[in-house]
Amino acid sequence: MLFDGFRNNDAYYKIVYQTLLKFKIKYLQGYPSSIYNFFLFLNKKNLNVKFIKGVFLSSEIFLEHQRQLLINQLNLPILSVYGHSEKLILAVDFKGNNTYQVIEEYGYLELLDENNNVIIEVGKLGEITGTSFDNFGMPLIRYKTGDYSSYLQYEDGKPRLLNGIQGRWQEMKIYNSDGSFVTPTALNLHDELYNYINGLQYIQKEKGKLIVNLVPNNRFNDAIKSRFLNHFQQRMAPDSTINIVEVKELHKKVTGSFCYWILH
Repeated sequence: MLFDGFRNNDAYYKIVYQTLLKFKIKYLQGYPSSIYNFFLFLNKKNLNVKFIKGVFLSSEIFLEHQRQLLINQLNLPILSVYGHSEKLILAVDFKGNNTYQVIEEYGYLELLDENNNVIIEVGKLGEITGTSFDNFGMPLIRYKTGDYSSYLQYEDGKPRLLNGIQGRWQEMKIYNSDGSFVTPTALNLHDELYNYINGLQYIQKEKGKLIVNLVPNNRFNDAIKSRFLNHFQQRMAPDSTINIVEVKELHKKVTGSFCYWILH
């Protein structure tokens, strides 16, 4: 059964929930942002979610505030997949804890450093590069994905484990006015600040100026907004301009998937 990921409103979420109950649907699959918004609605309405036996996430980064609601608060079984429609490579986070096991039978995954050397060390960041096994019509050989990760485990006789997936490297640079930059990772919030929002997004149209879209929850207030502003000011250059914008919804791609950062 398919639901419309573009219809992010309470009336539609109510229809989705009633449909799940009517047809006894126990497993859901979708973008992390869409799944998060749906369960945020259910949580606000105090609706039962215990009949959900599993949630499968794909196509987006699974963010910390989403993890806190779905796993820590609602105790939902989460499985997050990193893969490609070109049948390139596959890695699966079986517990939603940002640890991805490489599925060796699907395709051949390598991590390459900036000099195209193969990484086998734990903890060293490299670009995810893949060679397809099953795409006979147009096989990809050592195709660079533009995504990055590092190994949590690389040991003979044991599964290779990736320490999360970082989005495309060039898109992750948020620039100060002097040309230096920080990444969204460097801007990460303290866990406690996530308690005041239902989502965030970075937008940069020119160097030295950053817009942070926040979806506030009912605990958000002016004092909390000042804490957010101070957090970002401390991580960017002193002459940078930070604008905190309260929004009801975050920008999405035309496909309906969520954009963590929009940089021009």
